[in-house]
Amino acid sequence: MGEIPLSLQEIVRRRQRSSFVGRTGQLAQFRQNLSLSLDDEKRRFIFNIHGNAGVGKSFLVQQLRHLVSEEEGICAFIDENARGIPDTLGAIASDFASQGKRLKSLEERLATYADRLRETETDPDAPQDTGRFLTKTAVKVGLHTAKSIPVAGSLVDLVDAEALTDQANKFRVYLSRKFRNHGDIRLLLSPADELTPILIQELAALVDDGKPIALFFDTYERTSTFLDDWLIDLLTGRYGALPATLVLTIAGQVPLNPNRWSAYLGITADIPLAPFTEIEARQLLASKGIDNESVVEVILSLSGGLPLLVAMLAENKPDDLSAVGDPSGDAVERFLKWEDDAARRSIALTAAFPRRFNQDILNILVDETGGESQGAYEWLRQMPFVTDGAGTCQYHDVVRASMLRMHRNRSPQTWRRIHSRLADVHADWRQCFASNSKDAWKSAAWQNHTLDRIYHLLCANPMTSMPEVLEQSVYACRTNVSLVNRLLDTINQAIADSGDEDLRSWGRKLIESLADGESDTTGFLSVIIDLARSLPDIEALARSQRAWHAYYADQEQRALIDFNRAIELAPDNVWTISRRGQTYCWIGRYSEALADFNRAIELDSADGWATGHRGETYRLMERYDEALADFNRAIELNPADGWAITHRGETYRLMERYDEALADFNRAIELDSADGWAITNRGDIHRLMERYDEALADFNRAIELDSADGWAITNRGDIHRL
Repeated sequence: MGEIPLSLQEIVRRRQRSSFVGRTGQLAQFRQNLSLSLDDEKRRFIFNIHGNAGVGKSFLVQQLRHLVSEEEGICAFIDENARGIPDTLGAIASDFASQGKRLKSLEERLATYADRLRETETDPDAPQDTGRFLTKTAVKVGLHTAKSIPVAGSLVDLVDAEALTDQANKFRVYLSRKFRNHGDIRLLLSPADELTPILIQELAALVDDGKPIALFFDTYERTSTFLDDWLIDLLTGRYGALPATLVLTIAGQVPLNPNRWSAYLGITADIPLAPFTEIEARQLLASKGIDNESVVEVILSLSGGLPLLVAMLAENKPDDLSAVGDPSGDAVERFLKWEDDAARRSIALTAAFPRRFNQDILNILVDETGGESQGAYEWLRQMPFVTDGAGTCQYHDVVRASMLRMHRNRSPQTWRRIHSRLADVHADWRQCFASNSKDAWKSAAWQNHTLDRIYHLLCANPMTSMPEVLEQSVYACRTNVSLVNRLLDTINQAIADSGDEDLRSWGRKLIESLADGESDTTGFLSVIIDLARSLPDIEALARSQRAWHAYYADQEQRALIDFNRAIELAPDNVWTISRRGQTYCWIGRYSEALADFNRAIELDSADGWATGHRGETYRLMERYDEALADFNRAIELNPADGWAITHRGETYRLMERYDEALADFNRAIELDSADGWAITNRGDIHRLMERYDEALADFNRAIELDSADGWAITNRGDIHRL
């Protein structure tokens, strides 16, 4: 049987490794370290590579990964694509699996985490901001004090432990109703604590005759907010004993914080990277066959010794000054000038417009430039400044920034036209992932296309796109704070790439209104309101969302002020009117609540939320027949509406129609077997019907789900008395 043929990617990687010049000292240091015995005091277990963008950190990391493979070790690579600890663990498991070392238990638990998180995020009956709480807030189940724990977005420093505990208990009750498995509940509330010990256990099983286990963390400046504490916790032994063969390599633009990492400085190798020395740059040029002294001097001048640009300028082996061009010109433009195919040069330049691109995006860009796409995508993927990951490519930051500046300066009209075209494309593509506007933001694909659309709109024309950006910002608030942070990252990138001062002026106000790790978007919404003073529909949307935040913060009067103003600005907004009705209902102003619910239903007779909550208002007013009519209608609109079914059951109980109440509670529990409130209510119906054994079973189950359920405990005591 013949040898398995090499892939194109592997051929490219081998040639890159064979032509790698420079950083010989760093490579030798890493290789020598792997050869030291584990108890040698010279052995280092952490390598910290740091330096400015384009200095060659990522390329050096790839060479170090190759060294580990030569030593028959196992390695994993984590970069900015990881959005949190679960993503980080998923990247480790995936890389290990590709090397024939499956972390099966971790893979299974990660799959469970993803499933449970998706179930909560798409649950219409989940408490407000459940998704945000589970992915952004530091919580540890069972504790009555808070500790900063890295979860899925950034590190959250929590001060008010009592308030956090109350919030944690609120979501824990919801989760205990929804899921029977206590391990799954802990998994959602503190994924780092549940998943990391599994990783440690499986790493221990991989220890093989001193072979290295290496974890590489690249672009650490973008992930340190959640990785810093987690890595330190790994080293302190919080999650278990680490294999002694483990080596961590952390690469970023700045060195590790010496105050935070002081306990580990003795086992850390500090690897600062500067631009190539003249000797290193000349070595690379010589390896490419470039020995014309005039050409060498021009390349050294153009690149400033930045390894990425030296490699680019050397790629096509210019042999005279005419091939290099004017030394004052842009290095990227010089590189593209050496490409004989004018169409390819045009495509390479145009591909810098999107933040990421695939074959579909490239086809659009080719249409815009009038070029030919045949083979262009495969050609671009092989360029030294392109990173290819999972079918999506992106340019190195240094190269892309240079190309974008050239586009802006060369043809502002083309700049606006292409960005506008890409914005329209993403608007069209996102429609495939949302059946209606209410569900749109639940789709991750829809979110991604919307963020890309916002980026291109802002680059094309920051001022005319501001209304749409502000509107989408409010909808992001309704989804979760993680999405708001991604949107702010998008705005920040558009500020940098467009160089537009108007965008910088109002965009920075939005960015600065939400501190890193903050979960309260009230200040963010306040900035939107201020920016939207001449946009009544947008101001109304933002005020209604800020009011809803105030309602959940038990600040009902502040909520009503914003709701009232929002309705003045947009009198027919059903969402705003119905939520003001709920606020009135909560504070006992039932007649005003009914007026709002009536108006909302008049505007949209199919609004099951407003109909069900009007029924709840009637129930609280003891107008049970009208309550039943509304609950019936809400359930007709959504037969799986467990909230409406349970509240209809409660209405039947108050009317002493116990058989019908029992049927509703049974149905609610069928829909959600962990619905503690429905189970307790059913237990109460059994008690009223003198079916004490069944009542006792229900109260026991409710208390199992929530040991602090006072109503269930009291009723169980009454059953024992009876």
